[in-house]
Amino acid sequence: MLAALVGCPAKEAEDPRSILGEDLDNQGASASGKAPDSPPQQKPQQPRPAGTKLATAAECEAAARHMVALGVELAIREETDPAKKKQLEAQRATATQNQDAKDYIASLKDECIRDQTTQRKAQCMARVQSQTDIDRCPQQ
Repeated sequence: MLAALVGCPAKEAEDPRSILGEDLDNQGASASGKAPDSPPQQKPQQPRPAGTKLATAAECEAAARHMVALGVELAIREETDPAKKKQLEAQRATATQNQDAKDYIASLKDECIRDQTTQRKAQCMARVQSQTDIDRCPQQ
């Protein structure tokens, strides 16, 4: 084993940003648990073409509700344990009505409005049926 370690040249480490992208962002938290020295940088807004409509609060809420419901459906679809799958199916109707789900819907709606999501993207997000569909929605 030592020969394998000595004989092979070391591969240069990849830039973690190329792998994790925005997931590398610490959202203003520091590893020390202390407040950051500088405020987090806001992503610059890309200029939108003239005539681009922003999503209304109702469209943002519809997209948020759909995304939460889709999350429940995907969890059920992907569950391989029959007992857990049956339990999730039994909870399906109430899963989007509990307080955690309502809070999450509200936070997604607020994010949609704050980020000035376009009407086209919000409407797309309100129709998706899979992760692949989500990836196909317009970025703006």
